Amino acid sequence: MTREELSELLRSQMEERGWKILDLAKASGVSYEVVRRAVRGEASSSVENTTKILVAVGFTLQPQALPVPNPQPDAEAQAVAG
Repeated sequence: MTREELSELLRSQMEERGWKILDLAKASGVSYEVVRRAVRGEASSSVENTTKILVAVGFTLQPQALPVPNPQPDAEAQAVAG
């Protein structure tokens, strides 16, 4: 999700609830300034803060792909292992 998409989602959810930035900050437990920047699409916040903000408006943040273990160690790892 881009900053712009997050901003659009937050604005629409805040409008539905009749919330201002302060209301979202209180509901999410994230500082007013961090929420203000997220709502305006000005800066990326941490995954933790973004998750808290999204949960406050009824959404969750899920990874698109998870890393999986490499079944065969690379050559450098084999050389170190000896």
